[in-house]
Amino acid sequence: NSPIVTRIIQNQVNKTITGSLSLKRHKLSLLNGELVLYNSILKDSHGSHIAGFKRLYIKITLFQLLKHTIKFSKLHIDNLFIDYVLYHNGQSNILKAVSPKKPDDNKKDPGESKPFNVIISSLKLKMGNLKFSSIKDMMSVVIDNINLKARGNLFEQSGNVKLSIGSISFKSPLYHTVIDTFTLEASLRDTMISVTEFLCASSLS
Repeated sequence: NSPIVTRIIQNQVNKTITGSLSLKRHKLSLLNGELVLYNSILKDSHGSHIAGFKRLYIKITLFQLLKHTIKFSKLHIDNLFIDYVLYHNGQSNILKAVSPKKPDDNKKDPGESKPFNVIISSLKLKMGNLKFSSIKDMMSVVIDNINLKARGNLFEQSGNVKLSIGSISFKSPLYHTVIDTFTLEASLRDTMISVTEFLCASSLS
């Protein structure tokens, strides 16, 4: 949990990826299965900020790993931002930034393995912001003030979600759409989706 360990982790990551990761501080408790990352920023090869968050808190129920299950007791993200750009060739800035600097030609095929079940008891996103841009289509989508609460079980295909968004702006050469308010509350049971609340107010120009 010391600054030296944080710097070692950051340096090891930056040796392998094309972009760079800036990690200010972290807290790790193996005994409790807890990890907290603070003020992390992903940059592209030119140094532009393309993703990051103020705080990421992960708590895993360790004994569930013996049952081939990854159970996130808590997965909380504060002030997440993503600036996703899709280029003409189909590549994106984020995937390019996290891609290896040198491909590992000697990497062995791990073969087939039993998939893990993923359970999320508490997923929370506070004050998230997302920007998506397509260079080829000359369009962009900006989503501000995303707040999300959810939980779910991958194998059972069950869960629920409560989502609220402050505003959504869509721009293209043909039109501009603005959604001023968006709220959704829904649940999933046996592949059936039940929507209990939906609100969407927009202005068009």
